[in-house]
Amino acid sequence: MLKLEELIPGIGVSGVLPDETVTVVSVQWRGAEALTLVCRDASGEVLEKLLFRDDEKCLSAVPQEQAGAFDGDGRLFRLVAEAHRAPEP
Repeated sequence: MLKLEELIPGIGVSGVLPDETVTVVSVQWRGAEALTLVCRDASGEVLEKLLFRDDEKCLSAVPQEQAGAFDGDGRLFRLVAEAHRAPEP
């Protein structure tokens, strides 16, 4: 269960849409019991959804993959780069 206060930009959330994970773009509170969630679905479409405290029981955080992570082995990168640079026999 994810609390409404935990909905911050950048996190992945399931339970907003049926069978789909969304990424939070922004949150605007509507009093203490509701908020407007602007999110992006898997296809990249931006959606706006009104969520209430009762919706918390359906929400859960989903870890996001870092597509642009720079944690690869630099030696292997250099080996591949040199192989592409070398002339073919």
